[in-house]
Amino acid sequence: MRHAIKVGIVLLFFLFVSSVVALRTFTIEETNFVKISSKAVDVDRDVITYNYSPPLNSKGEWQTDYDDAGEYLVNITASDQKNTSTETVKIVVKNKNQAPFVNKQRVTIEERQTIDLKEYVTDPDNNVLVYSFEKPFSDGGIWQPGYDDQGTYVAQFTVNDGEFTTKGRIELEVVNKNQPPIVQGSFARQSTVTVKENAALDFWIEGRDGDNDPLTYVWYFNGNITTAEKKGSLFFDYTSAGTYVLAVNVSDGLHRISKEWTIAVQNNNRVPRINHTEFIVEEGENVTLVLPVRDEDGEIIKYTLPKPFDEQGRWMTTYDDAGIHRIKITAADGQATTKYDIIITVLDVDRAPLLTLPELLSVNEGETLSFNISSQDPDGDRVNITVLSLPAGAQFDSRKNTVIWKPSLDEIKRRGGVVSTMLNALRLERFFLQEKELPFSVRSCGKKECTEHNGTIVVHNINRLPNLQVLNPPAVHEGEVVALEPVAIDPDEDVIHYYYTEPVDKRTGRWQTSNEDQGNHTVYVTATDGQESQTKPVTVMVLKNNNPPSIKVADDDITVNEGQQFLLRVEANDDDGDAVQLTLNSSLPGASFKEGQFTWQPTYTMVANKSEGIIQDTVSSFSYLNKKLNDDESVLWLSFTASDGEATTIHPVKVTVKNVNQAPVLLNVSPHYNFIAKAGEPVLFTVTAVDYDRDELHYRWNFGAGQDVVVGTARVERTFVTPGRKVVALSISDGTADAEYTWMVDVVPAPVVRTQVPVALEPLTFRVYEVEG
Repeated sequence: MRHAIKVGIVLLFFLFVSSVVALRTFTIEETNFVKISSKAVDVDRDVITYNYSPPLNSKGEWQTDYDDAGEYLVNITASDQKNTSTETVKIVVKNKNQAPFVNKQRVTIEERQTIDLKEYVTDPDNNVLVYSFEKPFSDGGIWQPGYDDQGTYVAQFTVNDGEFTTKGRIELEVVNKNQPPIVQGSFARQSTVTVKENAALDFWIEGRDGDNDPLTYVWYFNGNITTAEKKGSLFFDYTSAGTYVLAVNVSDGLHRISKEWTIAVQNNNRVPRINHTEFIVEEGENVTLVLPVRDEDGEIIKYTLPKPFDEQGRWMTTYDDAGIHRIKITAADGQATTKYDIIITVLDVDRAPLLTLPELLSVNEGETLSFNISSQDPDGDRVNITVLSLPAGAQFDSRKNTVIWKPSLDEIKRRGGVVSTMLNALRLERFFLQEKELPFSVRSCGKKECTEHNGTIVVHNINRLPNLQVLNPPAVHEGEVVALEPVAIDPDEDVIHYYYTEPVDKRTGRWQTSNEDQGNHTVYVTATDGQESQTKPVTVMVLKNNNPPSIKVADDDITVNEGQQFLLRVEANDDDGDAVQLTLNSSLPGASFKEGQFTWQPTYTMVANKSEGIIQDTVSSFSYLNKKLNDDESVLWLSFTASDGEATTIHPVKVTVKNVNQAPVLLNVSPHYNFIAKAGEPVLFTVTAVDYDRDELHYRWNFGAGQDVVVGTARVERTFVTPGRKVVALSISDGTADAEYTWMVDVVPAPVVRTQVPVALEPLTFRVYEVEG
């Protein structure tokens, strides 16, 4: 606990004069209260104000605290608002001892974690402290809880700094800490275990966990997992000599302990061994012993081989070696020697007969091939010759051992299909069809064995001439197309190319005739398969042709305004000089077509008015602009026909009619222009108007200044309440143009009534009638 002490310090009076005054010093302790009172004399008796430098405040006061020990220079300034005078004093603050204190009230640690209570005590003055601790803490305030010390403890102790004694109290929470497992026993105490090849090693381990947590085991052999059980077994064969590492991990889920052993596997010598000791071969076959160079331990083996084997263990039998042969050989690896009996059974072999045929067998399509088959048996046995396969149509004479065959002219055929046709058209397929190989098979048998011969007969392709058939085409007129369509049949089914002489196109056989081609023309047609060709003449007859008439029109696309008459000249001609009749197929209301002149004036009802606005009003006011810019239009088509009796020519003409707005027209007005009305009596105004463009009409009635404007009706009832001349104006608009009418109404007073009745002028009233149509 800190102690705060406030002490009144000396009250100083300073007379500020020009002479130098020695520095004044005041000594106090930490926590004392300092207050300096200043006194200055002003000869002019002016009001004096004082200022103090830190750590004093504006009143010259300072409450010291712990940790303020030191020397402080304070400037005191006196001022009469014109001149100032400053004096400096020194304040020496001496240290005041503070009691030690506990800086933490609650501490949490784990089991097996060491705690030192002195770490939780602070002395502001760093004095030497003397402690007194209670059990389970040592005299030095240190304690390491065991695995069974989980719980809450209150540590009480005292600490003295030579002046103050402080009682300390800290609440200590010891939380559980997992206990790692321990090994109680294993299959080997030594770190190195020795075992021989061809033996097994049984391993095991026994673990215990202080928290009774379940344990897991993982065994590793040379870094690879071998089992996850407490025990296991490893077998080391004859190739296992060497050093290995066997390790185990025992875990309770949080902690893991490991243990490992070095496994030294010692070599165990094995005698040389030969696996293959019995052989069955036929006469004339080779016997080769399978003799390993090294034994299973990698040691070099030396062999002792008797006759008939050579040094490499080979024996080539003859046709006189039939029977069973037992031969003993010796094998040694330098440590052990062993002997093996090799049993070889040589079977008697019947040799196959020999077959003799011509080296080359070839024939052209349509020609005859004949060849002889000869056979002998090396053992002198009787042979039997059999033909297994021959080309279709070939025959075998078994008495003479002779084969006879005449291939047809269709023996080699095209394959057909897209690729075949393309190659044939390019004259490349014949290089793939120059010849054809046909297999045949012959067998000759002796007593047991047979000999087969698979041979090939080469057939050479013979090309045949295509057969061309050409018919005279039908007669055509000048200007028509002549198309020759010859037909050629190729016996080999080759793709036929046709060629033509002038005036027909050389390759297509087509001719576009003209007006000067009348007459008979001889054309020669050639059909070729790429190797052979045939040519024949054909006669083409061209008849004189009639030319259709032509129509000439000054303008095919005409734009006119409503109400504007226009003239269109149409002219027909015939190149053959034939008489031409010119007619108009589709006419228009009010139009005229005489002697090649078409005249027409579109009515104002041809196009409906769809657009409104200032721009549209401006455009429609000018004929040229209206044709170019007005979007309200109607498109019509004219069709002129010219005929010479055989041919007919039709010429269309497009006519675009642009809208020209017409102002509304007043047909009837009631009452008439000037009339007399009586005040207080209703007057019905009625008009009948029409718009020949069929535009919607808008009505606007104006009864003078200050009166409401009435819109949307052709009938209005009005009661005038005051005498005088009244002006009623009506405006009828179709959105573009207006029609106006004005009435001049002289309103006279109503008749005087003798009975005086107060009369009040009523507000202006009117009735509105909506007139449809």
